[in-house]
Amino acid sequence: MVENVHLGEFHIKLHVENKYDGFRWVLVAVYGAAQPKRKELFLAEFVNTCSNETLPLMVGVILILLGTRQKKNNNQYDGRWPALFNACIESLNLRELDLSGRKFTWANSAECPTFERLDRILVSTDWEQKFPLSTVEALTKEI
Repeated sequence: MVENVHLGEFHIKLHVENKYDGFRWVLVAVYGAAQPKRKELFLAEFVNTCSNETLPLMVGVILILLGTRQKKNNNQYDGRWPALFNACIESLNLRELDLSGRKFTWANSAECPTFERLDRILVSTDWEQKFPLSTVEALTKEI
């Protein structure tokens, strides 16, 4: 059951209560800014949104041009933004759930395409303790 909804410029946050056991937690869907001049605003909102929560937290993130070098198949990236985003994740004590099914979630249509992992699921320790067997499975492209 959704108890509360908050809309931000880069996110929607839902306070949720499980009907079957009363477990209360927060689901945040985040869409990262692609424009360089908006990335700082995105990171500030991301940190403020997540750090103000005391309930267990699950964050679904779509990152545009914020992935780490390890998440791409080439060396095209601006190292400052991935480092800042990773520092934010660490400061919030969030952990990324493992993805199964494929390594990347996006590719461009270039002759020599860039493959990147844009979609991620991050969880707090207390959320993961409640759902310890949780994993993320990549859906087929048709879906």
